[in-house]
Amino acid sequence: MNNHEKGMTLIEVLAAITITAFLIGTATLLLTQISASWRQSVHDYTGDARSSRALNALGEALEDAYEGYYRSYDTSEGTVQEVRLWNGVPDGRNPGPSYRAYRYIPASRSLIVHTIASSDSTTYRSAVLDQGRVLADHVTSFEMYLVTVNADGTETASRLSTTAEIPPGAVINVQLTVAYTKANARGPDTNYPERRFEGQYRLLSY
Repeated sequence: MNNHEKGMTLIEVLAAITITAFLIGTATLLLTQISASWRQSVHDYTGDARSSRALNALGEALEDAYEGYYRSYDTSEGTVQEVRLWNGVPDGRNPGPSYRAYRYIPASRSLIVHTIASSDSTTYRSAVLDQGRVLADHVTSFEMYLVTVNADGTETASRLSTTAEIPPGAVINVQLTVAYTKANARGPDTNYPERRFEGQYRLLSY
């Protein structure tokens, strides 16, 4: 070995280790932030897609319905909102009318769809509901409005409350607000911002 060649000093070794550790730490932090952002994006997309499908399902049911009946009532689960729809034609052209109910339960923050055990349009309002299935969860508010057109062409939206008839050809505005919360084992839960979904639908008119 040439007498002029030297090995790395202890200070140089420590400096190299420090720089390497800094670079690894920076890369790890960056990857963690990217991973967290990706997980939140996936979470938001999944939640939005589920809520959109729920609103679309209710909207399609409204547009396929001839008439409906809305009511709200107090229970141990909060003030439940319920809309029952009759998917049938009054002149009997529809050989198999169906009856469904959509209920918003505040305590579980869920929107549930039920099949109504009814054979005619006069008893479906009070008929027994099946167990149902959840259309959307994490629902913080559910509102329905009856939209009327004024003489000057403007629209007036009146919120449905207590009980209300939904006649043929009625225009219904539906507003659904959701807020997702992610449970964290090592810290406080993560609360995501509220997201609002809205649609306007017209019942059948014969």
